[in-house]
Amino acid sequence: MWIKIGIIILISRLEATSSTVFNTTTCFEGRKGAYTMECKKNGTVKSLDIIAIRNVYYGTKLKASTCKQDACCLPNTTSDCIYRKNDKIEDIIKACSGNTSCFSQINRVYNYGNCKILNVKYSYFAHFAILEYACINIQKLMDMCDAGITKRDNSLYLTSNIFGNNDQTVNTTYSCVVTTNCNRTIQILAVDVRLALDVQNSVCYEELMITDGNTIKNITCQDSGLYSFQPIFTSNSNIVNINLTTRDKHIGNVWIHVQGTDDESEIEVRCGDNTQLPINDNHMCEKDKLTTDLSTESATNTASISLTTTLCTDCDQRNQDKQSGLSAGMYGGLIAAVILIILIALVTILVLISRSRKRENNESNENIYNTGVKEYHPYETMASPAGQATDGAVGVTNPAYYTDKEGVQSTQL
Repeated sequence: MWIKIGIIILISRLEATSSTVFNTTTCFEGRKGAYTMECKKNGTVKSLDIIAIRNVYYGTKLKASTCKQDACCLPNTTSDCIYRKNDKIEDIIKACSGNTSCFSQINRVYNYGNCKILNVKYSYFAHFAILEYACINIQKLMDMCDAGITKRDNSLYLTSNIFGNNDQTVNTTYSCVVTTNCNRTIQILAVDVRLALDVQNSVCYEELMITDGNTIKNITCQDSGLYSFQPIFTSNSNIVNINLTTRDKHIGNVWIHVQGTDDESEIEVRCGDNTQLPINDNHMCEKDKLTTDLSTESATNTASISLTTTLCTDCDQRNQDKQSGLSAGMYGGLIAAVILIILIALVTILVLISRSRKRENNESNENIYNTGVKEYHPYETMASPAGQATDGAVGVTNPAYYTDKEGVQSTQL
């Protein structure tokens, strides 16, 4: 497949929404060519731009071409075969990405099957190459490892170890939150993502994780070719979470471009502690407002409980004291009640005993009064049962007789 140069890169400078795009051409004289790239670096620090490599295009002349030396480096929009081939771009990215200016060499390539056109014969090797790069203003960059930062624009760049080093970071996770207008989505492109590999153990110890609800994309050192503004993620909602985790010394590179899928979208990025801040009102949908209201109510209730706890830090001790006082009072009252019951029982028993004795006394007295009075007549001569009178004292042979009150005589044996 080949593309006419006039369609893609004849323009030497293009003003884009997020950067300024340039291209530079090199002519292969022998097996190598060289590029010179430069971004604006005059003036204040805020006006500083850095290089972001976009694409490399190779151009081949017809075999019948009679061009010589510099003429062979001039693109012919009518006859030349021009194609993009980024598999040879990594060396340039490693050398120049994030710099304000750069000089880099590039190897001449064999065309292989890139310029097979019916009845048209092209040279086997490329005659020239065109490097396309962007100059990104550093005000659009955000360090993912920042302790707390927020920026808002139509597009922004998240970086680590690109403009400023974080290579002293060890065993840490850094987080950022990206939001855009409600009912719009977010696109993330890889400008230069090269995560570190533990060569000795062949293990990736750095990970970039992008999350949108239940949709998760994990990027490690095993993912190659993440450069040249390659799209790597498009959200389903207007909120995306991005985490960078390193389990050893952070030496990899992260440079991603975040933007809205709509040209009119606004992007806000919060990193570090600022991820805990409320969502931008312009980016808050109705469902987010409902969640926020519930969260606010919950937080208010929690704060109220916390305040109550703070104002009554000795409540537990007071309650324990009260409970101890109540327990002592209850025990004292219970003991007093038991004693009172015992006393009442004793009094009742005594009263009953007293009444019983009184009743017994009354019955005894009544028996005394009702029992006949025995009047003994030991010296009285009475008639014997046989009708004979016997003189003498009362004895066996002379039983005594007595007369009760009613005059009945009885024998006392």
